[in-house]
Amino acid sequence: MKRYLNESQFDALRERIKARRAALHLPRSISRQLFTRVSARDIEDTTGRDMTLQKMAVWSTIILSFLLFAACLVAVIGAFGWGATLAAPLTGIFWTILVGLTPERGTPWHSTAGFAIGLGLAAVAPGEYTPLIALFAASVWLNHVGYAMAQHWAQQLVTDSFAAYDMLVEHLRIDDPEAADSQ
Repeated sequence: MKRYLNESQFDALRERIKARRAALHLPRSISRQLFTRVSARDIEDTTGRDMTLQKMAVWSTIILSFLLFAACLVAVIGAFGWGATLAAPLTGIFWTILVGLTPERGTPWHSTAGFAIGLGLAAVAPGEYTPLIALFAASVWLNHVGYAMAQHWAQQLVTDSFAAYDMLVEHLRIDDPEAADSQ
């Protein structure tokens, strides 16, 4: 299917999407950028849809994820004392790697399974390590959930609005078996 559609072609594609015969895919990183870098007013002016609540939810996951990570570092300092001079940077590096892997890889189920494993480890860990493991797992999970929410809402927006489709067409992948050259 060709990527650049006029409005009537988009309407036909939207009907196939609603019938689950086609799909639009927008990368999670682009979806989150839509909610973090584009103002709610600009989204509404372009698409006619108010996305303020969705924008606030995405920002909340970002802020809470960082706050949980900061609390984790405080717990590392409490658990390791002077050993935190090594443990805190290693925790930061490990967190950065895991958070860096989450945007485009895996599903929310994978991150939820990882979160559950983290909570399980926290439950069996010695008492002084329980908070830092739980906070670390919650921070990584919440970061991934923020990306997944942004992707879900951005794909809904693109499916419902030709203006949003037109605005993000360069980043979309269209899976449409009924079209000859599906992208």
